[in-house]
Amino acid sequence: MSLQIGDIPTDTFVIDLEWVGSGSSAQVIEIAVLCIGTAEVFHHRCASMCSTDAQEKVRLQMSATESIAPILGPVELFSRLLSWVDANRRGDCEVYFIAHNGVRFDSTVLLSNMQRCNVWVPLAWYMLDSLAHARYHARYREKLDGYDLSTLCTHFEVPADADRRHGALYDVHLLHGMLQALASTWGVPYISGYAHAVHLVSPMVVHGIGPTICNALGYTDLADLC
Repeated sequence: MSLQIGDIPTDTFVIDLEWVGSGSSAQVIEIAVLCIGTAEVFHHRCASMCSTDAQEKVRLQMSATESIAPILGPVELFSRLLSWVDANRRGDCEVYFIAHNGVRFDSTVLLSNMQRCNVWVPLAWYMLDSLAHARYHARYREKLDGYDLSTLCTHFEVPADADRRHGALYDVHLLHGMLQALASTWGVPYISGYAHAVHLVSPMVVHGIGPTICNALGYTDLADLC
C-alpha cells in the first residue's frame, strides 16, 4: 500500500517511542503521540519491567529529558493508547503513524511490547517512515549530510535543543516541525511512502531490504517475503 498525503488527513499521528534493550526484548519506557487532525497529545511513561541496571538508566534518561508524564503499567499504557487513538480518528478509517526510521524500529518495538502485554494490535494501524520520505525526496533535489532527525532539522532550520532530544514528547513535536519545513521548502507532501501494517513484521527489518524493493515485490510482511 503506497500513500501520498498532501492535505494531512485526520487519521495521521506522529509517534515517538523511547525504550531500553533491543530487538524483541526492547522495553518501552516512554511514548508520545500527536494527532495531526485534533492537535491532541498522548504522553505517558511506562513502568519498567527491566533489570535494576536498566531501570537506573531509565531514571537518568527521564531526569535528563525533564519528562513529567504519568507512569503507567505496560498493559494500562497500551490499553489507554488504543482508546485514545480511537477517540481521535474518524470512525473506522485506517490509522497512519509517522516515526523517524519507524518501520525498522518504532513499529517493531510497539508490536512486540503490545503482544507481550496481550493487547490487541489493530489491523488498521499502519506505519509511515519519515526517514525514507526525506531520503526519497532529497535524491531528486540535493545531497544532504545525513537523514537523522538532528541533521534534517539543521538543514531545514528547525530549532532543536540537543539537551531535550530523546524525550518522546519533544521529539514528536520536533519531527512534526521538520516535516512541515521539508514540505514547505521542497513543495512535497507532508508525508509519503509505503505504509506498513503495524501488526506484521515488515520486510524492511531485514538488512538491505528498503521501501523501493518492498514496493516492487508487493510484500507487506516478512512472512510473505520468506
